[in-house]
Amino acid sequence: MITNGLGKTSGATVAVKVTPYCPLVPTGNFFDNLDPQAGAYSTSSTRSVGGWEVQTDATAHSMTHAWVALDDQPGVPTLTQKNDTLTLPSLGLSSSSAMSFWHNYDFARFGAVFVPEYHSGGVLEISNDGGATWKNLGPYITIGGYNGTLDPSAQSPLAGQAAWVGSSDGETGPGRLDAMKKVTVNLGGAVQALYGATQVPEALIRFRLGGTFQALIGGIQGTGWGVDDISVTGTLQVSTCPPPRPDLRVTNITTGGAPAREGDKVTVTATIKNDGNAPAGGSLSEFRLDNTTILGRVSTPALAAGASASVSVQWDTRSVKGNHTIYVTADAGLAVTESNENNNTSSLVVSVQGNKVKNGSFEQSNAAGNGPDAWSGSSTGSGSATWSDGGSDSSKSAATTGNGGNAVTSGAPSWTSDPIVVSPGQVLTLAVSVQSQSASSAASAGLVYLGAAGQVVNSVTLLTAPLTTSGFARLEKAVAIPAGVAQVRVRLVGFAPTDTRTFGVVRFDEVGLFGN
Repeated sequence: MITNGLGKTSGATVAVKVTPYCPLVPTGNFFDNLDPQAGAYSTSSTRSVGGWEVQTDATAHSMTHAWVALDDQPGVPTLTQKNDTLTLPSLGLSSSSAMSFWHNYDFARFGAVFVPEYHSGGVLEISNDGGATWKNLGPYITIGGYNGTLDPSAQSPLAGQAAWVGSSDGETGPGRLDAMKKVTVNLGGAVQALYGATQVPEALIRFRLGGTFQALIGGIQGTGWGVDDISVTGTLQVSTCPPPRPDLRVTNITTGGAPAREGDKVTVTATIKNDGNAPAGGSLSEFRLDNTTILGRVSTPALAAGASASVSVQWDTRSVKGNHTIYVTADAGLAVTESNENNNTSSLVVSVQGNKVKNGSFEQSNAAGNGPDAWSGSSTGSGSATWSDGGSDSSKSAATTGNGGNAVTSGAPSWTSDPIVVSPGQVLTLAVSVQSQSASSAASAGLVYLGAAGQVVNSVTLLTAPLTTSGFARLEKAVAIPAGVAQVRVRLVGFAPTDTRTFGVVRFDEVGLFGN
C-alpha cells in the first residue's frame, strides 16, 4: 500500500520469484595476454603522467603488448610520491586458486658497492572488501618473490617494506631491457591464511608501484615496471543448481543419560532430520551394535524440509559389557532419493558396566538342563526352589514357593550363586528384580562373605521385598566389602527365617552385582 502527499492510497499485488542459491565452484580461469586487453581493469595514480597503461612493449612476454607504469623522478607534479595501482577485475577466489604473470622492472636506487639503497619498488596486494583494506601477498609468492626492502627513509609509500626492488636484470645494465620473468602466487593459501575462508567471492588483486620523487644524485633513476600474461586459475563460477531434494541425517543419539548396566533393557533414541529443501517420504532407520548386530529397523514418518522425528529401539544388554558403538542410519532401505547419500549415518559410544554375577538372568541352563547355570537351588521343608518360565521379560526366573511348612525349623527355600571374586574395601551395588505373589513373609537378597580358602566368614541381608508386588519390582543397594573377604556369593531367600507357615510364590530375575 502506497500513500501520497494528499493522503490518497493505492495498492497492488506483486509476484516475487525466488531463485534458489546455486553453489560457487572453483572451475573458472582468468587469462589476459593484452593482445588485445581482455579484462576490465582499474588504475589509479598520484601523478598526472606515467601511470599504468597497456602499450607496445619490446620486452612483452607474448606478442607485443604489456601493462607498463613509469618510475620517473621528479615526476609530474613534483614533490609527489608515486603511488600507482593496477587492479584486476573482481574475481571469486577459492582455496585452490593460483596466479601467475610475467614481469620485469627497473626502480630508483643507489647502487652502493656492498649494500644497495632502494627508493622505489613494487608489491602485489589483495582485498576482500572491495578495496577498503589491502593485504600484502608477498609471503604467498612461490616463484619469483620479492628480492629486497625499500630504504626506511625513502620518499615512497612503500618505505621500509619488502618488495621487488632494484632491477630484474640483476643490475647488469640501465633501463628495463631484460626478458620478463615468471612469478607464481599461491592465492588459495592466502585466502585461507589471511581470511580464514575457503572462498572469497569478490576478491581484488592489484599491482602497486611505490616510487620516490627525488632525483637521486649519484644514484640510478627508475625506468618502471612491465607486466604481461596475467593468469588466475581456480576462480569461482556459479554451478548448475541441483533439483530440490531431501537430505536425511541422524542429528542426535541418546540412551537416556543413565549409565547402562549389563542386563539392562536400554532405550536407544535417534533424531532423524530432513536437512534438505524438499519433503522426504517415509523411510526406515536402522540401529546397529558395533556396526554388525542389527538392533532394529524402525519406520520413520515422512518429513517436511527442516522437520525432525524421533525413533527408538530396545537394546538388551545381557552378556554385553565394556565400550560399544551404536550406529544409526537414516533411510537404511534407500527409499528416499537425497541430495547427499553419504551423511546418513551417525554413531554413539556407550559404556556398559559389567555384571559380576554369572547368568544373572537365569537364561542359561546347567549341563544337565535341569537348572540355571552358575546357580544352586535349595528346597526345604518350608518350600521349593524351582527354575521355570515367568521372568521379568517373560523368560526364565528362579522361584521359591511356600508349602505351609515352618521356615524356623526347616529353613527357607533359596538360591545361591557361584563364588564371585571381590576385594576388601570395594563398593558394589547388588540389584535384583523381585515379584512377590501373596507371600507369607518378606523375601530377601544378600551376600555370603567367603575367605581366601572359600570358608564362610559372614553373611549380610541387603534387600527386602514387599509381600506383594505389581509385576517385578527393582531393588538395589550398595555395600562395602569388609576386610578379610576374598569372594562373595549372592543369596536369594524366598521367605523370612521367622516364618512358621510359608505360602505364596516369589520370583527372582535380573540379578546383578556392579562396581561403583
